[in-house]
Amino acid sequence: MKIFLAFTIYISGILQFCYTQNQKVWIRFSDKNGVEFSPTKYFDAKALDRRHKLGLPLFDFSDLPIREDYYKKIELLADSITGTTRWFNAVACYISSEKLDEVKELNFVKEVVLMNASQRISSLPEIGLEIGEQELLTAQTSSLEGYLFDSLYTGKGIRICIIDAGFPNVESSKLFEHIRNNNRIKATWDFKKNRADVYRYNSHGTSVLSCIAGVYEGQKIGLATDAEFLLARTERTTYE
Repeated sequence: MKIFLAFTIYISGILQFCYTQNQKVWIRFSDKNGVEFSPTKYFDAKALDRRHKLGLPLFDFSDLPIREDYYKKIELLADSITGTTRWFNAVACYISSEKLDEVKELNFVKEVVLMNASQRISSLPEIGLEIGEQELLTAQTSSLEGYLFDSLYTGKGIRICIIDAGFPNVESSKLFEHIRNNNRIKATWDFKKNRADVYRYNSHGTSVLSCIAGVYEGQKIGLATDAEFLLARTERTTYE
């Protein structure tokens, strides 16, 4: 028993040491010089069409991927890289304080930002807890000022990406039957689990989708019921 207890304390000490020595940070790069990029190969046709309609260039600096050589140099120093972002020209990683000092001296590193690890849990709104289902759905549409919305605009031909913490029951609920039957959920991805299944975990994404596309017994409770959808789970329940 004493040996087991001593071993447990030893392992706990190691884990605590590793935890305190490694920090999670954003490492932002200074440039994307020399990066080659083909928007017609990278973007979906829908994205190119949208940019054309809005008179936007086919791509800009934020669309370019990060430099591979910069990534590889950080990879050698970091404990682990957990993500990249071309928009912010940065990588997210766990790294020791010692190695972080080395990173800050690299001439291509623009900035190091310590990630905020605080967690905040939102409280549930009280609306709808004591009223009927139909009244709740009407209240939802009214809160979106649906009465100002022209019924001719249904989202047809538009592709909408919802980024949230989960979409349970979207694959089975009658609220979204019209979307499923017409194959208008074009792609799904769980970025936390690295898989296509997003139909679990927190229901906030399901609620958001209902505000956009929900139809309840023939009544529209969403304002873009004919749109196409991309569903992405990118966060856990308690923090983003």
